[in-house]
Amino acid sequence: MSRSVGIGLVGLGRIGRGIVRELAKAGWPVRVNAIAEINPRGRPEPEMVANLAYLLEFDSTYGRFPGRVEADGTRLILDGTPAKVFFSPDPAQVDWRARGCEIVVEASGDERVGAAAARLVDQGLKVLITRSAAHADIVLIRGFNWNAYDPARHRVVACGSCTLNAAAPVVKLVERHWGVEELNALSVHPALSADRLLDAPAGEFAEGRGAWAIRPVRSGLAHGLQLLMPELKGKVSAMTMRVPTQVVNALVLVFNLRRPPASVSEVMERFEEASREELAGVVEVNRGRYGQGLVSVDFTGAEASAIVDRLWCDLRGRMLRMVVWHDNEAGYCRRVVESIGLVAGA
Repeated sequence: MSRSVGIGLVGLGRIGRGIVRELAKAGWPVRVNAIAEINPRGRPEPEMVANLAYLLEFDSTYGRFPGRVEADGTRLILDGTPAKVFFSPDPAQVDWRARGCEIVVEASGDERVGAAAARLVDQGLKVLITRSAAHADIVLIRGFNWNAYDPARHRVVACGSCTLNAAAPVVKLVERHWGVEELNALSVHPALSADRLLDAPAGEFAEGRGAWAIRPVRSGLAHGLQLLMPELKGKVSAMTMRVPTQVVNALVLVFNLRRPPASVSEVMERFEEASREELAGVVEVNRGRYGQGLVSVDFTGAEASAIVDRLWCDLRGRMLRMVVWHDNEAGYCRRVVESIGLVAGA
């Protein structure tokens, strides 16, 4: 990037903090000028800001923040740049323009807040939403449709989910070479902040169970893939198993192919070729170590959208099984930061 860009953040939870972390690592001239958060317990605002600074500086998964973090009243100081923190559930109540923001990144995880953030284009802002969103002008996935971005038409950009970012480039490559007749996807996904340690009442009863259990969860992956690839309509089934682990997701993709490859080696050659060319930085191929497989924690901090595990690829006639690893925080937040760069540079 050739110029300095000011952004605003709606939400400083796991994804919001991950975006700030990835921006610091990238070293780009992108300043976080304003942050909107909620304060559900009504704590004194300076105390709440100090708590946010603490969580940003010391992370139980990724360690210390790769920069300098300070709290100053109702401001976070990030590597010397002050970011005013507004405690408001409605992003429209923040004067982002007055804080020098050109782009607002909605990272709250709340669909209603995302819908409200989309309306900020009326203030002349560009908006990124960290999920798939019906009110976005485009769902933009690097490695899938990155070149489709049109700044004249796409003022609200959805970054898709972490799982969609992992699956879309892989499925697109399989469809291109061998054709997808059917796809069954199982996402083995780590616990999220809404999961709890102890049982408690919840609207969906199973959601209230302790996170130490494995819990089946509905997945939006099938819907997201079919929106991106209409040719797969009615051909994709997906579900999630929520498990008590940290950050790294295992995505199991089972394809029924129209034109099966000759061997697993052919599949891996195609993916390794793509990982060096059009999918460089997006898709990687993992060969394990000493001829043995790795486990989820070994991919913590990986910035690729999808890491195809060569040791767990299997081909039986027309049925192809693939295991794809991805860090659902670091890898995903890296894609969001790249989207910021794309939108800011347009």
